[in-house]
Amino acid sequence: MRLDMTVSCDERFRPLLDQMVSRIIDYVGYGGSDATAVAGVVERALGGARACMAGTPNASLDLRFVIWETEMEIRIGCRPSPGAAERGEGRALDRVLREGGAGEDAPLDRIRQVMTRVEFGREDGLDVCTLAKALPGRG
Repeated sequence: MRLDMTVSCDERFRPLLDQMVSRIIDYVGYGGSDATAVAGVVERALGGARACMAGTPNASLDLRFVIWETEMEIRIGCRPSPGAAERGEGRALDRVLREGGAGEDAPLDRIRQVMTRVEFGREDGLDVCTLAKALPGRG
């Protein structure tokens, strides 16, 4: 199964995105505390992606959910508005996730505790974070 989507960084879309993540996690079969942990770290990663685009008009996130034979993979790509990079707007996603807030651990620390694979890169002008988790009963 594969689902690709582009979602505005506008805060009004956050509940829709959080609900979609929860439903996909349920569909895959993660249950109980595992489902809660996976949803929580995906929401943290999405929050980091939105933070990268803060103040960038018309910014959007590209998301890809892929269910492979043994793992679920979630690819998050930050797509700034046209010209944002030239204006110096936005921050690298890996850097944002490595930083902790006041009195908080860095989101990346928690993400790595829950997910079996976390990778960063750049593809077609996007800052990309790929999260993967072994499917229930298969890892």
